[in-house]
Amino acid sequence: MAIPLKHSARVPKFAGEYNSLEKHSSWYREFASSSRSAADAIERTWEGKAGWTRSLRLLPDACADIVWDGERLMAIGPSPSASCGQLRAGDYRVGVRLRCGSGAALIGVDGRAMRGKTAYLRDLWGSLGKHTERRLHSAESRSEQRRVLEESIAWRIDDGSGLDRLTLEAARRIRSSARSIERVAIDFDLNPRELRRRFAREIGLGPKTLQRIGRFDRLIARIPDLLAGRIEMATLALELGYADQAHMCRECLAFSGSSPAALAEHYRRS
Repeated sequence: MAIPLKHSARVPKFAGEYNSLEKHSSWYREFASSSRSAADAIERTWEGKAGWTRSLRLLPDACADIVWDGERLMAIGPSPSASCGQLRAGDYRVGVRLRCGSGAALIGVDGRAMRGKTAYLRDLWGSLGKHTERRLHSAESRSEQRRVLEESIAWRIDDGSGLDRLTLEAARRIRSSARSIERVAIDFDLNPRELRRRFAREIGLGPKTLQRIGRFDRLIARIPDLLAGRIEMATLALELGYADQAHMCRECLAFSGSSPAALAEHYRRS
């Protein structure tokens, strides 16, 4: 799926009619998984609320998500670029972010087919999908809904939806560091071609794309440092492993549609 640039936002003052809505806000919160049996498959649980009707830019994170929108249980595959989500005032959503590399096995669809796509789990999971939706409808809190989602993932694992643990670990290494794809393939006694096949099947994205998204995610995490003047743009580019500042700007534009400076300004104003 993808994540918002900032976890909270105040309603903007674009025009006079918005002034009465200043007390409203949008927010997005992440939580550590509470499920021991599904810990290998779940990166985070999350919930979010839309304070006003708007479109929201979502940035790629290379993960698939299981999402409950109050009516339907769906799986959203990873996207290689920014996407735009449409929010209605008052909408609540809860979700589980699956660890990169676990999506295809748990959703039940080849990663290539889920790339940037949405699928409804009552169709893919059959009775489990319908049972989970009934439990979500009757849950009395969002925290309970998150637990229901985690339990559904645990059931999928127990049902024999085997995780490719080699791909999970290889994806973690490539996404979280500057380690080369060739080096990671050697670590697991694979050739790079086999690693690419596994990534295509289990994630829907190639190792190189995953490496670039991981570096872009680290750039987003440093935006507060840029705004506070704790680091210069050129220095940050080198620290993150870009060839130079121009390279960092091109990559940021490719994954978000904006330059680092424009993203930082949007972050500051939201």
